[in-house]
Amino acid sequence: MPSIKDASRSLSLICVIFTLVVVQPPVTSLKHKHMICDQISQCVCQFPSGDGLNLTVLGSETLKFNDSEHGVIFYFNPCIDAQGCPSGSVLCMLEENNQTTDLSGMNHQLTFSYEGTDNPIFVNYDNGAARTKIQLECWGKNETSFVRNITKDESEPGAEFQFHFLVRSPEACLKSIDNMRSNVVSEGLSNGALFVLVLLILWCAYILVGAASKHFIMGATGWEMIPHYEFWKTVPASFVSGVKFIANGCRSPPSYEQI
Repeated sequence: MPSIKDASRSLSLICVIFTLVVVQPPVTSLKHKHMICDQISQCVCQFPSGDGLNLTVLGSETLKFNDSEHGVIFYFNPCIDAQGCPSGSVLCMLEENNQTTDLSGMNHQLTFSYEGTDNPIFVNYDNGAARTKIQLECWGKNETSFVRNITKDESEPGAEFQFHFLVRSPEACLKSIDNMRSNVVSEGLSNGALFVLVLLILWCAYILVGAASKHFIMGATGWEMIPHYEFWKTVPASFVSGVKFIANGCRSPPSYEQI
């Protein structure tokens, strides 16, 4: 039967693996200036280093900016069709005469670009007639803002970009997303699910390695191959006792003498 010391060692190992695999600090700066941000999905991109952007949370609602100075309203959603825009448009402009102009292109295929280490990530759209550039700024506040960022060359003939915007959001911060490709396919795994998965893998490895060791080294067969079999045999009864203890209000059941 395993000692308390063995159990303590196992628990320490699990905690270390959980810390290394699940708990990873966010990355908020980009030092790889000349690297390509590979687009994984409509609103996710990843650098070869593993850092990247995931704008999926921003897709939960449409961002709106009322440009009262020019009499227009802009709607933006990086992931799905923006509310207030024509079907198939993630970025559009509503004018005073209620005419809506798509700024993203019918396929709304965005591209990610970077320009140095300060506010490096940009989202670019091209509808054929005009190009739009949206700057993503990592923001420490737990809120998102969407404003027009007018530049001097915006209205000049032949300007590379006709519309400039700025999105400030905590979702615009670079994060380590090495497993983003698999997570996008499986719709994402929570930290809790990853922790359970790690525990399951460790437990299976413990059983397989222990059984193989006892069989080939000690010649054990059948149930005797299971490592610490006597301990695992008592687990079901211990579990039932624990359930009864909780159901009894975390009090021990009355003994014969108490009755």
